[in-house]
Amino acid sequence: MSEVRLNIIDARCSIHGTLHGSVADAVIAALSAEPETIDELEVALGRFIKRLDSRRFFESFSKGENFEPWDAGIVIADLCGRLAVIDSSYSLPGATGEVRYHDGTQATDIYLRYRVPDD
Repeated sequence: MSEVRLNIIDARCSIHGTLHGSVADAVIAALSAEPETIDELEVALGRFIKRLDSRRFFESFSKGENFEPWDAGIVIADLCGRLAVIDSSYSLPGATGEVRYHDGTQATDIYLRYRVPDD
């Protein structure tokens, strides 16, 4: 299926859930906005994936951490530590790259570049 478990950690809480590897790639790209909270990460993710409804991206995620890999692997975004850990057979996004823009219904042929700060 190409799904990964995504853990997101900020100073106040942590959440986890499973999603398609391409969405996890967009989450890594959204780190280029240097979000400090999960809410800020959701706003930054909107640059790469359009929401067609008012639901939040991580609405279905559970509270807490779960570091057990799922299907294609695991991705951890520690916003406080400014650290991303990726162990995925789906992809291996780097500090610079590009992701396909998702228009809310499908991935498009538009590629958006990103660059995550070195620290």
